[in-house]
Amino acid sequence: MDLHYTLSAILILTAAHMNGQDYSLTASEQLPVGSEYTVRAIQNIAAVDTTPGTGMIWDHTALVATGANFDVSVLATAASPYGSTFPSSNFCLYEASIPRYSYFENTPQSMSRIGFWRDQLGIYSDPQTELVYPVVYNSSNSDTWANNTVTFPGTYAYTVIGTGSLLLPSGTYDNVLLLRVETENVFEFDQYVWLSASNGAYLLIYNVESLFGPPSGQMITSLDVGINEPSAGLDLRVHAAANGQLPITYRSIADATYRILDVSGRLISTGNLGVSMEPRTSLIDVTMLGSGTHLLELMTGSERRSLRFFMD
Repeated sequence: MDLHYTLSAILILTAAHMNGQDYSLTASEQLPVGSEYTVRAIQNIAAVDTTPGTGMIWDHTALVATGANFDVSVLATAASPYGSTFPSSNFCLYEASIPRYSYFENTPQSMSRIGFWRDQLGIYSDPQTELVYPVVYNSSNSDTWANNTVTFPGTYAYTVIGTGSLLLPSGTYDNVLLLRVETENVFEFDQYVWLSASNGAYLLIYNVESLFGPPSGQMITSLDVGINEPSAGLDLRVHAAANGQLPITYRSIADATYRILDVSGRLISTGNLGVSMEPRTSLIDVTMLGSGTHLLELMTGSERRSLRFFMD
């Protein structure tokens, strides 16, 4: 069974309040296209405190991260590799280290997983509703789901059992909701999820011991909030490359060109990107690049943006 829901809608924080400390998450508050965050596994999982209640302070500053970084990006669905398969999707998560693309339909009423790609397409005949808005203390939902990659349909259910502040090694996060999540597909798989009510970020995940394995967890170590409010005629975000493709998210009020250079400044490739008044994700072929650090430049007649990226 593919435990893709372990990071569901993992949309993953900022210590600053984006909507105040109201302990209420709505659809419009989810992370914008171009956002990316880094998650790492937890070494001392026994130190996780899952105490429910309101006005809580969950002090997890002693948690220790282990293993490699797990990078996740929020992409524009229409321009992602499998977006045309899911025309109703308006939210796409790209997990580069797997790699996997997860597709969601995010409406004012709810967020539902409708498909994914990981070696093969997963298409939900019965979408998996993961959040019902507003997400507030004591709210809950239980939903059945089915897709073409599993033999038996399943159930995804959650209850919001706590509110408060979460202390992690990466910072203090206020306006946090604690969810108890129960997923069943023949066997039961349970989680505790600390969810930011400011931006929909899943800040900390604790996976309860089950037939799938011993207790485990992941925590946020960094977040770059993407393109949200127009601040310039040209915006750019570079995401992690996988399978010879470099996803970039950009917005440009004029036709743009890009250049890829190596660390010595040698030109490797060029290309054109059209006008896009809304954030758009494009894939750039980087199969010709070797490992190491490279530079991407995006230019219009009057503006230029440059970002470095790394190839394994």
